Amino acid sequence: MLLITDAFLKDERIICVYGDEDELNSNETVRMTPWFKPDWSPDTLLDHMYTGNVIAFKSDGLRKLKSFDNIYDICLKVMLNCKRSEIYHIPDMLFHSHNLKKLYASKEFNSLRKKHAAKCIEKDSSDLVSVIIPSKDNVQTLETCLRSLIKLTRDAKYEIIVVDNGSAEENKCKIEGLLDALKQDLVDGGYVENNVEKPLIRYIYKPQPFNFSRMCNMGARDADGDYLLFLNDDIEIREGHWMSRMLEVAKRKHTGAVGAKLTYPSSMLIQHAGISNIRLGPVHKLQFKDDRTHCYMDLNNGVHNCIAVTGACLMVAKSKFEEVGCFSEELEVAFNDVDLCFRLYESNYHNAVCNNTHLWHYESMSRGSDDTEDKLSRLNEERELLYKRHPALYGIDPYMSVHFCRDILDNNYSFIYEYDYRDVTSDGVLEPFTKTIKDRWYNECLMVSLEYAGSLERFEDISAKNSSTALISGYAYVAGSDNSLMRRSIILKGKDHSFIMHAPAVYRPDLEINLDPEEYALMCGFSVSLDLKKLPKDTYRIAVLAESGCSRLKLYHETNKYIRVNTK
Repeated sequence: MLLITDAFLKDERIICVYGDEDELNSNETVRMTPWFKPDWSPDTLLDHMYTGNVIAFKSDGLRKLKSFDNIYDICLKVMLNCKRSEIYHIPDMLFHSHNLKKLYASKEFNSLRKKHAAKCIEKDSSDLVSVIIPSKDNVQTLETCLRSLIKLTRDAKYEIIVVDNGSAEENKCKIEGLLDALKQDLVDGGYVENNVEKPLIRYIYKPQPFNFSRMCNMGARDADGDYLLFLNDDIEIREGHWMSRMLEVAKRKHTGAVGAKLTYPSSMLIQHAGISNIRLGPVHKLQFKDDRTHCYMDLNNGVHNCIAVTGACLMVAKSKFEEVGCFSEELEVAFNDVDLCFRLYESNYHNAVCNNTHLWHYESMSRGSDDTEDKLSRLNEERELLYKRHPALYGIDPYMSVHFCRDILDNNYSFIYEYDYRDVTSDGVLEPFTKTIKDRWYNECLMVSLEYAGSLERFEDISAKNSSTALISGYAYVAGSDNSLMRRSIILKGKDHSFIMHAPAVYRPDLEINLDPEEYALMCGFSVSLDLKKLPKDTYRIAVLAESGCSRLKLYHETNKYIRVNTK
């Protein structure tokens, strides 16, 4: 009670307070299954009663209610009319339940949810959705996207705008022919006319350097719909009600951008189920998780608020899009979608992901992979620019509990105590590396995930200007082998100098879940700090060398990450 009372006393604006909870076993001797909740999340509340069993309201807020059916009805009536500053989440255990799942399954709750969701809808907007698809020279990919969209989309009124930044003449003619054929298919198929003056399908062709933000903004300016749906040309629609479900959420007054669950083609592996903002940057949480397995608090299903969603499939009201300034054309390739979502969040809107539907995403087919030095440099620069534009949001995610780890690339929601880098990071001891890398050392069975390679100062504080220490962290394991026998070293391979340092094993319980237990990958992590003053000026590519402790086996893997040392 003291925590709740203190919350009300410290800010007179607060109307509602809720906290975390966990579960007791049948003998009430063991506490388990912690339920760590997000900060105020209206769309999540409209999906299920995530606030749990302990909610406190200021009496003035309850007196305004003429009637109510149950506690969920109270939450919806009071909280949906509150501002973000009026609802406070206490990240501490306030209640010990015997069955957390009971809050999810209730016909009565579902009826209330639908009734209150209808009250949140913008009344003055039309239902026309303008689907904006940037594309260049990807004729076959674009055709798959468009045909699946037209064939499967149900219960939604939409137009299509393809924005081309300079396909070759041959491909331009093919795209024009494809769009003409699709227009005829729509007429023959009895598509309901959407009562706009321009054609149902439009083609904007303007040769120019690739700039995803500019292409999307061009399409938005030409759109007739009150809702914009930005869609990559490497998306394939898989079910009929995806657009109407996204529109249902996007039409709410408090909602900003809306995304969808994306899976890898011909699989149930998640590619996107919302974006989390951790210290490594914006990441697709639950990426590579099997959608058929249990995810923390069922976050791979239903509708949930999140800090951002991917621009591969993003819907937003045109009025809100223009209100926050559209896509930033300063961010040409990466993080423009996150920047838009950050600005919507800063304008007091709540972004959301619809994990009650899913599409296939042939990831990065449009622009290719980001594995060259130039592309990685650009990626890092745009990440730096993102946080320069939003310094207060570095490592901050109100929709992700402070009890979850934000220091590793984890496909689940893991607890922070399991991965505190400060407890496991060792000081790197550099030695000159003069050995010749032999061809037989290269082997794809050495799998390396370099999660962070950069300034330790900036990792801890984005405002830090001086970089004297580097942090190199991640994991490396050998597929099909006993990894407990492997010794790992990090090699810094420069143009003029090369160095090696031992990488002591770091415990990574997440690897036990994701990998074959017979490969003993639990100790495959590494986290090493490095005094940059000890390195000569050079650009160093980071590589990993794994050596067996019981044989002469050596395996070598060069990553796509670099460390630049500008001064001695």
